[in-house]
Parts: sequence; C-alpha cells; structure tokens
Amino acid sequence: MTKQTVVLDSTLTCPECGRIETERMPTDTCQWFYECKSCRAVLKPLSDVSANGTV
Repeated sequence: MTKQTVVLDSTLTCPECGRIETERMPTDTCQWFYECKSCRAVLKPLSDVSANGTV
C-alpha cells in the first residue's frame, strides 16, 4: 500500500484584481466561496465544473 498525503494549501488568483493568495483549506467545513482580501470580489466554483474537476 502506498502512503498518500492530502494537500491542504490552495493558491487562488483573483480574476478581478489579480491578487495571488495561498490559503489553507478547512478540514472541518465546506467552503464554496472565497472573498478576495484586496478587492473583496467573491470567488466561487464555475457552474460547469463537477465535484471531481471534470467538465
């Protein structure tokens, strides 16, 4: 059996202002939205992407 590591850090780029931020994903809740710390734009998943990342 191989050991697998869960990656909890995600790098987000704001489509409005271009700010790049690395955030740690919560392990005790679901987070569907992210507010940019620079311009306050709300980032959310694309509606045509399924939960496993396929279109």
